[in-house]
Amino acid sequence: MDRSFSSELWSDPRIKRIEPYGKLLFNFLFTNDLSHMSGIYVLPEVLVLSQTGLTQKQLDVQWDALSAEGLAFRDKDTETVFVVSMLKRQCPGGPTERNISSAEKQLKKLHGSPLIPMFLDKYE
Repeated sequence: MDRSFSSELWSDPRIKRIEPYGKLLFNFLFTNDLSHMSGIYVLPEVLVLSQTGLTQKQLDVQWDALSAEGLAFRDKDTETVFVVSMLKRQCPGGPTERNISSAEKQLKKLHGSPLIPMFLDKYE
């Protein structure tokens, strides 16, 4: 599965404030095998730890940093993540009907994650 990154990402002031491990985590959120173009999906923490090599403490610190910058959020109970700009970055011309349908199907798979309202507020 291919994911697009804009070179403008690196000049984003929020990204500039993030430590290198945070940038690694943010990149991983876009490119891991479980990612969904909508940016909201289930991602077991054990997978993040094993594939990034981050320690639990590093991961927790970087999640806090990404959340503080409004870039990405997680719900530990449902193992759901929401990468706020992912849908926008994957659909630069705006989501197509097919993208919207895919996102709607994805939301139904998330078992009532508390991140769903946040997603819906962002992409009504």
